[in-house]
Amino acid sequence: MSILINSNGKVFSKENLVNQILSPVQSGSFIVSHEAKQFIQDELNEDNANQLFQFVPNNMRSLCQEKKLIQTKASVFNKQAEESSQSRSEASQTPHINSGDELHFFFDGSYVIYFNIKGEHFSLIVQAGDWLFIPANVEHWIKETEDHYLVIVSYHCEPFEIFHTKVKYTTTKSQAFI
Repeated sequence: MSILINSNGKVFSKENLVNQILSPVQSGSFIVSHEAKQFIQDELNEDNANQLFQFVPNNMRSLCQEKKLIQTKASVFNKQAEESSQSRSEASQTPHINSGDELHFFFDGSYVIYFNIKGEHFSLIVQAGDWLFIPANVEHWIKETEDHYLVIVSYHCEPFEIFHTKVKYTTTKSQAFI
């Protein structure tokens, strides 16, 4: 369950209210299957992370198809992660705007995602079983939680290598609560 905190420190956890406040961003939840949990616990590493795509539920795959998104990247972010994942994580910690849509599925761990929507700042805490759709032209950035761990599967409007060459970095100073 995602938790939203506005710049006044008010906390929201009801999905419909979070989506209303964050619009046009959308969030929701999905069930992380027992098989996915076993894979993460017993087998997951940087080399086989893309196998996580098989665990995205069918109704969520349909959502990706509706939004014309393609599977692009599965990653494990933690203190021991390889440099490529860490540099992606560090780049995402800078406020930015993407030119295309993106959809993320969080299979394990947690992160804080910040948004600047119509001049108002929000912090969204995502964790295992949450999904998040960020449409084009929404300013956002991320921050690790103290446990420094996240397993994420991402879909974008175009191949990841192309998508991230079009990122526009901004100079927003966070006024978010966390």
